[in-house]
Order: sequence, then C-alpha cells, then structure tokens
Amino acid sequence: MIASIRTFFRFILVLSLAGILFAYAMFQGGFVSWFLFFGFLPVFLYSLFLTFYPLSLFKAERQFYSSYGEAGQDIQVEVTLKRFLPLPVFYLIIEDSLPESLNWKDTRAKKYQFLSKPKVLMNREAKKTIIFPWFKRRLTYHYLLDHVPRGKHEFSAVKIVTGDFLGIIKKRKVIEVQNDITVRAWNRTTKLSSGMSAFDEGRQSAFLPQVRHTNVVSGVRDYAPGDRFSWVDWKTTAKKQRLVTKEFEQEKNKDVTVLLNGAVADPNRWLAFEAAIELSQSLARQSLNLYGNVQFIHAGALREELMLSNRRRSDEQLIHLLSTIQPLQSSSFEEQLIKEASLRVADRNLLIVSAELNEQIGESVLRLSQQARDVLFIFIAGKKQLTDQEHAIINRLEQSPVGFQWLSENHLTSEIIEVNA
Repeated sequence: MIASIRTFFRFILVLSLAGILFAYAMFQGGFVSWFLFFGFLPVFLYSLFLTFYPLSLFKAERQFYSSYGEAGQDIQVEVTLKRFLPLPVFYLIIEDSLPESLNWKDTRAKKYQFLSKPKVLMNREAKKTIIFPWFKRRLTYHYLLDHVPRGKHEFSAVKIVTGDFLGIIKKRKVIEVQNDITVRAWNRTTKLSSGMSAFDEGRQSAFLPQVRHTNVVSGVRDYAPGDRFSWVDWKTTAKKQRLVTKEFEQEKNKDVTVLLNGAVADPNRWLAFEAAIELSQSLARQSLNLYGNVQFIHAGALREELMLSNRRRSDEQLIHLLSTIQPLQSSSFEEQLIKEASLRVADRNLLIVSAELNEQIGESVLRLSQQARDVLFIFIAGKKQLTDQEHAIINRLEQSPVGFQWLSENHLTSEIIEVNA
C-alpha cells in the first residue's frame, strides 16, 4: 500500500515537471524553450513508462556449482533473471540476499586468532551488481562466496532495483528463490599423544592399540615359531633345558564415546563452538581408525546418538549431523553428562568436548573421575574470554586426577592440535 502511494506521488511529480516545462515553452516561445521541452520529452515518457512497468515480469533462478562442500572453501553462484517481454530497462541492480549464517568468513585455522573477539570475522559484503539490460531477455550474474562457513545455508530471495534517468522513479522487487547449500565442518588434523586403554592389571594410557607392549610380564611359555629372540627367558631356559619365552599382558583396547556439548551460554563464544565441532569430528574419526567402534553423542536440544564403524555410511551420518547443528544458549549439560556416564558401560573411554565450563560441569567431571572412569574433558575458550570463576575451575581440574585440557588460540591456530589424554 505504501509503495503504491509513493509510486502515485512520483507519477504526479513527473507529470508536473513535464507540465511546467511545456508551460515555459508556450509562454517563452522560441527555439531554445521548445528544444528543451522536446529534448526532455523522451525522458519524461520513459519515466511514465517505468511507473507502470511491472517488475513481476522478471523470474529468477539461482544455481550453485557445488552444493556440498567443506568449510573454508569457495563456492561459485550464478543468478539468472528471465523475462518474456523485452521492454527497455535502462539499468537493473541485482542483489542476492545472503542468509545470516553466511555473515562471517571461515578462514580455517587462521580464524581462531580472533577466538576472543569473533565479531572481527563478520565482514561479508553484500553480493550485488548493476547491469544495463535494455532489451535483453536473459540476464546472468556470477559471484563468488569465499571462505564459506559450516552449516546449512538457506537462500530465500533475490532483490532487483531499477529507475529512470532522473532518479525520480525507483522500483524494487523481491523475487523468492528458495535454495540451500550444506557445508560440512572442516576436517582438521589432531594428534592424540596418548590415550586411554586398559591392561589385565592396572591402567595405562596409549592410543596405539596396534603396538604390543612388552614391559609387563605375566608368565612364561614354551618357545613357538615367530617369537622374537629378545623375548627368550634365559634363566628359565637354562633350568628347563629348553627354549622358553616370556608371555606379556595383552592390551585390551576399549571403545570410545565422544560427547559434544551442544550449548554455549555466552553468545560471543560461537567461534569456540565451531572449534568444538571440528575437534569432536576429528577425534571421532581418528578414534574410528584406531578402534573401529565409536559412539558419538550430541547433547543439544535433543539427544542425538550415532554408532560409528568403518563404513562409509557412518562417516556420512557424522558429517550430516555436524553440518546442521547450531549452539544453544541454555542447557543442563551437567545433568546430561551424569546421565550419559551412568548409561555408559565401564569399558568405554569418554571424551568430552565443550565450549562451556561452569561449576556444575566441573563437579560432574570430578565425580566421574572419582568413579574410576576414563574421562578426558576438553574445554575450548579464548584467553580473554575466561572469567575468574572459569580460571578457578580450570586450576582445580588441572590439579585433579581427571584428564583435562584447555585449548586456546595458541592451540587452535596450529596446523595440528595435540590432545593429551
């Protein structure tokens, strides 16, 4: 309604200007006055034409050259406008409305230097251009979406703007064009310097299940073909007058549960949440290669669980889950943590990745460690983001027997993140 009223008044303004110039030519007379009138007459006529020209004649299409990529990559986009009647249009401004999820640029590891001030990354420019179509029926606009972040990005509309030569008449149209692209989390490299596995007697950390440990002897047995010469127990061999080799405790590799906290109380820590997603994905994949049986749990608004194996389908499920989740600003993660621990069998390692840390979460983690459970809690936050309470909790966890690691800018900007279990 307001747009129609605005168009009506502009139409009256154009007619008024044309009438004033005609009256000037009539009363003034002479070549100059009539030359001015007839010289501006096409401009006035075009303005009147544009007033009634329906922009609804334009139809828009959007096409992505890659509809499924990895965070940090560039994606080419093509916007095409079509119309049936080739009526003259002097200029046309085309703007593709970007979703809010694309307001920032994912520069992969480099982005984490702004972990404490992530607003610096909000520098995405509007994607628009000006075209002079005149009588063209088909118009094409190409642009590049650089450093696309993780997530499902839903495009909804294309805006077009045109006007006359004098700038009096301006018309706008929003054309609905529904498209979406899904960008998976960046698969960054992590190094598990140690891990959690159990022996027949006692416990020892080692994320190397393929290595046979020979430092704990459980007994002796007769020599068998294939035994190493260094395993021979010479004292027993001399007594029994036959070759006897040492027998070692066999390492029992335990299954792994990766638990991702889907909540961040502080909305300014959304970049830390992105790091938590990348890290949890990398930990799940690396544990999958080592153990072949990984349980992945996302504790968000809804509990989402995946049982991962070495199948391609499992990897696709993990990618899809981590591509679409968004952080919550409020949750009861400490309650879910205790619940998950109670449901977890004793012979599973628990890796917790979180961008949130409070007193309740700290107490829950300490309680789990007191239950003789193999727990590693990884907390992600910028150095300047930590509160005094979080500093106190970190100091307490670092001095406790629980496995704990705080990852800040220094760790996340490295090419390889080293996780100390």
